[in-house]
Amino acid sequence: LSHEESIIEQGKQRVDSEEEIEARHYAELLKAYIKLNKEQNRLIRLSDKSQKKLSVANAKLANFSTKLSKYFSPEVYNSLFTGELDVKVQTQRKLLTIFFSDLEGFTELTERLEPEVLTELLTHYLTEMSKIALRWGGTIDKYIGDCVMAFWNAPLDVEDHAEKAVQA
Repeated sequence: LSHEESIIEQGKQRVDSEEEIEARHYAELLKAYIKLNKEQNRLIRLSDKSQKKLSVANAKLANFSTKLSKYFSPEVYNSLFTGELDVKVQTQRKLLTIFFSDLEGFTELTERLEPEVLTELLTHYLTEMSKIALRWGGTIDKYIGDCVMAFWNAPLDVEDHAEKAVQA
């Protein structure tokens, strides 16, 4: 019987040993899972932060793009953003049509109007004149007081640039 007891005891030890090995293996797997889960959560947080930064940058770019579109004709604007037109500082001799438009009697008008009314009038005038020049393919060069200065035939060639300026 003692030999049988010894065999049973050895079997129990083996079972205990195998259970201990399985428990250790389970504990190691659980630790690895917890570590991977923490890393996954860290990566998700980083991704969320990156997504937020990207959204902010895209909003800024869209805002800048909208502002820039007010100074270029749709053709020039599109060619800039599609990469068709290379933006670089260079000198080039070219025939341009230049357009100046201002309000007649503006100086005298400034003396009679309140600053808020004058600002509203000027903003409306410059905005509408800019839209007209852009609609006819012009590029806004600058605003000089109550004057809008625009040009045609640059940076893109426009076959009938003088006619378009006159139409504006």
